[in-house]
Amino acid sequence: MNYLGPALACELQPFALPSIHETFDFFPACYHNQHAVIIFPGVAMGLVKSEITVKADPVKTFRVAQEVEKYPQFMPDVEEIKVLERRDDGYSRVFWAAHAKVASIDKLVKWVEDEWWHEETLTSRFELVEGDYKHYFGDWTFEKSGGGTKITLTVDYDLGLPLIGAMINKLLDRIVQNNLDSMLSAIKTRAEAG
Repeated sequence: MNYLGPALACELQPFALPSIHETFDFFPACYHNQHAVIIFPGVAMGLVKSEITVKADPVKTFRVAQEVEKYPQFMPDVEEIKVLERRDDGYSRVFWAAHAKVASIDKLVKWVEDEWWHEETLTSRFELVEGDYKHYFGDWTFEKSGGGTKITLTVDYDLGLPLIGAMINKLLDRIVQNNLDSMLSAIKTRAEAG
């Protein structure tokens, strides 16, 4: 099969995507100058990871992150959070409204996600229920690091936008990266303050 003309020959090849929860068995892979180029089927997708070290105990840091309803108090890009349901087993259903900003772009993105917070392992995972994303899921880890905590937040997202090009994908990844970095920086400041 040839998707993009003679300069870029495409064929179905087994290819493992760097995704948190799944690997696709067959995905269109194109080869240009002997380099694999993965063709996403008409959507803008991304996998973004952010890490920060906090000078606070891992359990304390975990608890600061778990109190998502307080994020609008100390995260300027988070406009609104409503906990729709919370159970004693660490499960929550949460409505989010947050600004996705980079340069002059400022878009309010809204979604509902299911969250599972596990204090015994100092981990959390979340998954989209509905909203502006086509899919959105990821995980948090809180690991002891020296006298503090290393937080890692990974997000796999798909905005469901037509694939316009690599520049747009890089811009979207940058917006998500900036948001994750800002979120972790705010959690660090709050955990270290008290």
